Amino acid sequence: MYKIIFIDDEILIREAVSGNTPWEEAGFQLVGTAENGRDAISLIEKSHPHVVLTDIRMPIMDGLELAKYVHENYDDIKVMILSGHDEFDYAKRALQYGVSEYILKPVMPDELKEELIGMKHKLDEDINEREKVARIQRAYEEKLPALRELYMNRLIEGNGQFADWREQFEHYRMQSPEPFWAICIAAVDDAEAFYRKYPDASRDLVNFAVYNIAHEITEDYPGTYCIQNMRDETLLICNASTQSRLDEIVYGIGERIIYELAKCMDTRMCIVVGRTVRSVAQWSDSYRNAKEAEELRFLMEDSVFLYGNDFANNRTGNSVKTSLYTERLLLSIKINQTDEIEKITKELFAEFREKKLDRKTAFAYIQNMVLSILITLEESELASGEDYEEEISFINRLSDYNHLKDIESEFVAYCLSLAKCIAGKRESINQKQAIMAIDYIEKNYSNSDMSLNMVCAYLSVSTSYFSTIFKACTGETFVEALTRIRIEKAKQLLETTNMKNYEISDAIGINDPHYFSSIFKKQTGMTPGEYSRSVKS
Repeated sequence: MYKIIFIDDEILIREAVSGNTPWEEAGFQLVGTAENGRDAISLIEKSHPHVVLTDIRMPIMDGLELAKYVHENYDDIKVMILSGHDEFDYAKRALQYGVSEYILKPVMPDELKEELIGMKHKLDEDINEREKVARIQRAYEEKLPALRELYMNRLIEGNGQFADWREQFEHYRMQSPEPFWAICIAAVDDAEAFYRKYPDASRDLVNFAVYNIAHEITEDYPGTYCIQNMRDETLLICNASTQSRLDEIVYGIGERIIYELAKCMDTRMCIVVGRTVRSVAQWSDSYRNAKEAEELRFLMEDSVFLYGNDFANNRTGNSVKTSLYTERLLLSIKINQTDEIEKITKELFAEFREKKLDRKTAFAYIQNMVLSILITLEESELASGEDYEEEISFINRLSDYNHLKDIESEFVAYCLSLAKCIAGKRESINQKQAIMAIDYIEKNYSNSDMSLNMVCAYLSVSTSYFSTIFKACTGETFVEALTRIRIEKAKQLLETTNMKNYEISDAIGINDPHYFSSIFKKQTGMTPGEYSRSVKS
């Protein structure tokens, strides 16, 4: 129910209107009456009515002066004029002072009731409108931090409207800025301990924790802000009146972030500081400088603060001729030369550091080198699909590392593992070829033209390669193996047949019977005849 007061200098009219009007039926409660505008002001201050119903002509302060006062001081109070003067000048001034209704006397109670009901509807509409505006305002207040972050993100990305930034700062309730700015990145350097402790935790959780902790800390530094961009990076927008004060703020906030993340989540952080700029329009320059420094931070081991100025114009711009390293590594992997693999890798990564390669370029070099090595090994039938799967796993593991030293260790381990795997495969292949060679000799020993070249042609390998692997796998040379097999076959014939020496010699592929007798005695310590008599006696 709305509150209303009635003002009229004539007591009879005050009493008649007050007593005969069905106030409550119209949705109102009459909370007081007054005989002039001055008394009405006191009543307004005391009862805070929703509506003032007043006569015009009154002593001390008339109704129009009262309407003017209410209009200037209480924009939420409605004024209704109840007058016996139907004059244009009065109505014109009433409109000027925001009077809602102009009612002519005399008015009957039912007529006044209808006017009051109409006023109630207006009040209801006003309340609904105010509530709607209030809801919008509350929603805006709730969204203001997010809208402020969105605005600052646009400025950092270089997409903001810089001409009216002061107006926007005020709109988003940001503190009037000092002249020195720096954009910093609160970067996760190593969260492996946290992931080991909580294997189901996601990167999003870590990123949120960094942002949440950093946001709480920056609230202690007026004029400094913490936001998160679309890359899930936590950015610090630091502001100060002098360069020295800016350095203090950056270091103070950074130290607290590093400490809190280490304590709460066992996570190592790195604060990457963009170069100092002197205007909001240069935020994007400071951020780009920080990003460039971040790309190079994996060259820096265990640094908790990196400053973009330290890396400005500090790259050599030269590429690394990885093809030379790839050729040397490929040979060392093929022959499982572990010392050489470690030496070549050390030289490669030393050049990476010397050339100050960024993370993306170093990854590309490593990936191309590994792929080139695997393709060459596959052509030699020393690599398979499993090796490519391991290569994918290796590349994925590299993305977890933020320091070049860790990437170097992983790369060395991968190359050594590949070399060991290739050595095992090569040993298996060599063993297979040696067995195939023995089988070929056993099936063709009777051929007097049997030679090393024949076996190598059968296996499709070079004579030097075959001689090496055959000796390594069997412990004997090709000639020794052929002679041993022929003598074994000769002994079987001597034991089971009555064949003559020249017949046996011919049967095992030796054309000269005297040569056969000579090598038989050399192998067994007896001539063929002596051996035959010894086994048959």
